[in-house]
Amino acid sequence: MLEKYEKLLVLDGSGEDRIAEIEKILSGLLFILPCRFRKERVVSEAVYALLLFLKHYHNQVIYKYIKTLPKHVQRKITTPYAQVIKHFQAKYASYKPVSDMLFVLQTSSFPAELFVARTSPESQEDFVLVVEATKALLRLYIMYLTSGRLPLPSNVLGRDFNRKLFAECMKQYTLASSVTTLPRTGKQLPQLSTVQSPSQHVRTHVTEYKCLVPTSKLFPKPNRWQQLANTIKVLRPFVYVVLERYWRRFRGSHGRKHSWVPWLIALTLELSARAIHISQTGKNKAYSYVKTLQDQVYATSFRRFLNWAMLQGRYFDQFTSKIITFCALWLGRLPLLGSLIRSALVDFVQTCQDFYFFISNY
Repeated sequence: MLEKYEKLLVLDGSGEDRIAEIEKILSGLLFILPCRFRKERVVSEAVYALLLFLKHYHNQVIYKYIKTLPKHVQRKITTPYAQVIKHFQAKYASYKPVSDMLFVLQTSSFPAELFVARTSPESQEDFVLVVEATKALLRLYIMYLTSGRLPLPSNVLGRDFNRKLFAECMKQYTLASSVTTLPRTGKQLPQLSTVQSPSQHVRTHVTEYKCLVPTSKLFPKPNRWQQLANTIKVLRPFVYVVLERYWRRFRGSHGRKHSWVPWLIALTLELSARAIHISQTGKNKAYSYVKTLQDQVYATSFRRFLNWAMLQGRYFDQFTSKIITFCALWLGRLPLLGSLIRSALVDFVQTCQDFYFFISNY
């Protein structure tokens, strides 16, 4: 059954577009699910988590067929980010299981928190602490495997390859009638009848600069200061949860749900790690392309932190929630969809205040 489904997905080299259409339809249905299951948030979020797992399966199918293409075509289709992950998976046997475990934990933590909050509300904070501690241990283990490199975010939610080039190469190399196999070497070459233009043939066969850079050099080993910055970034969520739990249980919030201290300490840790990284980045200029890839990973991580900081802790209570509530009241005056938008924004604010993993998973 699964084999037939896989063949259907990659039929005629347009599998990625077909997968995107399937996921777009399912994602559209998710906008209805929170309304249908408003009283059953666990069911709604569980369905959303299943969609993420389906995307993970689709990615595995696509990369499975990419591996059937010639090596030089694989290097052109996949991005440096995907090449680094593939290099780590080939070099370290435990890298992929630990990364998959981290992805599963990241995806299922919010539905699990909803379930714990419903069945045992007094254990919700302990559950959050245990999950963040487990995530920190998994990320530290990945850092240990990769010589202190920052754990790369999962590429499950994105198609980390050249989509157009993938479709062209699948049409050229997967159809038996469009491929010529050399008798001695066994190398497969596309027939001229399958090449639409000289530019297409050049785009799929001429080696680019990124293909010449060794995979081990795409994400170089950090020095001690960079390893310190990476460790700070990895431990920052766990430190924040510990401080929040301490302030609520032992220091008291004086009528407020959150204190400024944990949020400010988390902000200080993140900015310190970023400052250390920036100060050390300019010392290695051997590969300008490498620097771009490394900076891209850190920039993505910092953008996620800014999103987290605006929707978490005392800052959210003091500023962001009030802004969203004001927008909800203003948009609620609109005809037709006004009441729906208002209820969605109010529900968003309430969920941010009640559940930690609703924001931390973004």
